[in-house]
Amino acid sequence: MSDNGMWIEWTIALRLLREGRSQSVLILIGIGVGVAVIVFITALIGGLQANIIDRTLGTQAHVRVEPPDEANRIARAPAGTLQLLHEDRRAQRLRSINNWRQVQAVLDGLDGIDAVSPVVSG
Repeated sequence: MSDNGMWIEWTIALRLLREGRSQSVLILIGIGVGVAVIVFITALIGGLQANIIDRTLGTQAHVRVEPPDEANRIARAPAGTLQLLHEDRRAQRLRSINNWRQVQAVLDGLDGIDAVSPVVSG
């Protein structure tokens, strides 16, 4: 009975396709154009996304060399005494790397580093 049920649906579908040939052709053209537009838009969005990522990451440094943070100096407790301590992180001031030319020369000589670009900020 399952084969006979499908036979009726196929018969009706083929009869309707034959009667309205121009309408069927227009529907198939519309489906093809719709699929082509979706594929085109998907490829366009993927390409734009890759381009934006390349432009964004290409202009920013991948590695930053900065001077070390200033740290608090804690006085040692005298021998035989117990020292309890609560330390807050020190406020950091803007500082530069004094020997930046030597640091740049060392970084230029390392393998795997394409470019070194000193930046002044502040």
